[in-house]
Amino acid sequence: MKKKTLIVVFILLITCTLLYSEERGLQILANQLDENLQIGKQYFLIIGIDRYEQWMPLQNPVSDAKEIKNILTSRYYVDEVIELYDEDASKANILRTFRDLQEKLEINDSLFIYYAGHGHLDYTTNSGYWIPVNAGIDDLEQSNWISNGQILGLISNIKASHICLISDSCFSGDILSTFRGITPNEFDIPYYREAYKLTSRQILTSGASESVPDVSEFSHQLKMALEKNNDSFIDPLVLFNQIRLGVSETLPLFGSLNGTGHQDGSSFILFLKDNAQEPVITEDTMEQDEVAVRPENKPTEDKGPRRMEENYFSSGAGFDFVIPVGDYNELMTTGYRPVTFFNFNIVKDWGVIGIGFVTGVTIESTEDGLSPAYSFYTIPIGASVEYATNFGIPFYGFVELSGGVNINIVNYDDDEENTASALPFIEPSIGIGFYFTPRINLSAYCGLRMMFIDGTTFSGLTPGIKFEANF
Repeated sequence: MKKKTLIVVFILLITCTLLYSEERGLQILANQLDENLQIGKQYFLIIGIDRYEQWMPLQNPVSDAKEIKNILTSRYYVDEVIELYDEDASKANILRTFRDLQEKLEINDSLFIYYAGHGHLDYTTNSGYWIPVNAGIDDLEQSNWISNGQILGLISNIKASHICLISDSCFSGDILSTFRGITPNEFDIPYYREAYKLTSRQILTSGASESVPDVSEFSHQLKMALEKNNDSFIDPLVLFNQIRLGVSETLPLFGSLNGTGHQDGSSFILFLKDNAQEPVITEDTMEQDEVAVRPENKPTEDKGPRRMEENYFSSGAGFDFVIPVGDYNELMTTGYRPVTFFNFNIVKDWGVIGIGFVTGVTIESTEDGLSPAYSFYTIPIGASVEYATNFGIPFYGFVELSGGVNINIVNYDDDEENTASALPFIEPSIGIGFYFTPRINLSAYCGLRMMFIDGTTFSGLTPGIKFEANF
């Protein structure tokens, strides 16, 4: 029992020593700016959302957010990190977290906020919104949306002297007043000393009032700037100057948060640790946090469609059965059909429309006892339109309408001459699918195949499965 007590005491002593060392290291660093500087705690709030309940899922925000968190905690002084990912990033949880920060933070503290996820612009009011994980898709109800005005109100009631918001989302530019101060000739000790004495409320956004891509140049450049920095102090203006040089797809903006008490000339500061190291990559962190991996080289393990912020192509193959019904049933037995398809997918917030080409071959034969006996081969050459949406990712549902011309070849078993014909067809179908990865999915469906000849409609049910790859 005494040994266990000694072990616990030893662990507590080590922990306290490390915490004291961190705190003392930050104070020593702050003394370089001003020996009388009162520096409080450094809080980091990290929000990343991939798995939306109703909105189209994203591929990279959570992994970007976790990687940035890992860089910040390994290289810069941090007292507390609050993380909200996917299902934890509901509107209620986000608002509750800001309320807790309002109660917890003191006047000398600093707060760094990073948000990555969907953003949306209401064109009727020109207001931007954060889209939490449980947000609705109706742009009139705006259920569980968080407006930029609400974000400003939440931040303005936090007592911290310094707050920096970095927003990697669509339509985030209307939340700020663009930078109007004089850019310093040098980011030196006198600059940081004067900037840190004042109250700062700054923001760095990935884009103005525009859509931003899922694979974010902005976050890539932000990570590089934070990793490569070797200066004891770095502020949002320095980050902005480095990020904007490497971003071509959007227009990053830097400025102050409207109406939150920002003082011109002030700045938030990140303090580099004396022993700052590159983020440690282990098998565990690769699996859980996916840290320190560039977007273009990052293995894709998330379930959900590959790209939900831009259009993409897909191709695949499947296999279905044709079960004759009605007049068709009197002529044909059950057949089977391998199918192939190629789609161009148009992505919208409310779903995906796929426009593509479909073909295959159906092999059927006559009912036993009918004469003459023959085999029936059908090759559909047609186009398809598909609408797909997601529910309970990684699942999705879709409806599809195919149409075109069937090339029908009749092969008689006796001496009668083989015949061929071209007949129009349509085939509506519905299905449900599952994403194994953002690039690979499998779906099951059932359609109604209708072929028209001489005023007669021949019909058949077509249950089947198909395998699809996105690129």
